Amino acid sequence: MKKALVVLLILAVAGGLFAQSVSFSGRLDGGLGWTSFDGNDDSQIGLVAKNLEGNGIRAELNGTVTSDNGTAGISTRIRAGAAGSSGFPGGINFRWAFGWVSFADDLLRVQGGRFQGNNFDTFCPISDGATLYDNYGLLAYINPTDIIQIGVGAFTGETVSEAANMEKVNLYLGLGVYMGIFDLRAQFNMMKDDANLLVSARTGAVQNLDIEATIDIRRLDDFSDSGTMTFMEHVGINMIENLGIHIASAQSISQADDSDLALRVWAWLTYNMGTIIPRIDVNFGTGAGVNFNGSGIGVNDRYKVYKYDSDLTYLTVTPSVKFQVANNRFVDLGYCLGVDMSSNDKAALGSKNGGVNHAAYIDVLVRF
Repeated sequence: MKKALVVLLILAVAGGLFAQSVSFSGRLDGGLGWTSFDGNDDSQIGLVAKNLEGNGIRAELNGTVTSDNGTAGISTRIRAGAAGSSGFPGGINFRWAFGWVSFADDLLRVQGGRFQGNNFDTFCPISDGATLYDNYGLLAYINPTDIIQIGVGAFTGETVSEAANMEKVNLYLGLGVYMGIFDLRAQFNMMKDDANLLVSARTGAVQNLDIEATIDIRRLDDFSDSGTMTFMEHVGINMIENLGIHIASAQSISQADDSDLALRVWAWLTYNMGTIIPRIDVNFGTGAGVNFNGSGIGVNDRYKVYKYDSDLTYLTVTPSVKFQVANNRFVDLGYCLGVDMSSNDKAALGSKNGGVNHAAYIDVLVRF
């Protein structure tokens, strides 16, 4: 709590120095979950929120300070209730805390501090804004035209102690091209024994149709022996009023020994009734395990297909309904049926090969 107050004090002082805009926003998420796995005699109940991928509760406070002319600012996010890479005692951590300054009508923008992502995050919703940048560092954005942005920087470890280790310094390049009917983002980072590439694209050429694709390539420096390549695709259709249809897929290929294609296919349907939004999700995966155990509810909404294992196959179906009970306050209720279709004696879901598993959850979501 003292650290949070210190940050708020810094923001207040900075606001006085800039003598201008100070704003705050935040969220509070929590949930209660129940799981029953085939092969386990006892079901489990605990603080588990599907929205948080297994964490029980999370609070976030965002603060920004911007100068009068918009050429400098400070931004921070404090998170409590979930472990973080810069974790402080009591579960409090800074997801990001950085300052920025722009020059020549925003032709050049420089920011330094701790970042979680940047302007070149992925478009694809199933990749959840994936980035190669979640560390301490210094980054310069160059905006030569309205449709092109270039990023150049360096960053280091995820914790303060790692940040002092020069062996972990990464060089970073980013590129963004924004034309409306076609947008592209690319990231590349390289350190002493590692190099990675992340490219994401989307098109808005057809009204009510969203198409995004991402390719994530890791260990380019030693790709033939230990590299991985993951493709992600998403198509969203909203041709019928209030009805959303989404189909997504992720395929991961590892060059490691005894590895092959790991596949996940995910489809979901929503119908927006204003304050009530029914939804149904269907997930199928083969070649990789998923998060369906005592610490999580169902299959998370990320593109990850986890470590390859040819024996693992699963199917989950999750009907749910989200209620807006007040302004910026929501309740999400859902049930997840998980069917394990794995071969041999391994289990992709729960604890029993070939088992039928059940989970239910209630999440409470507050925004301000």
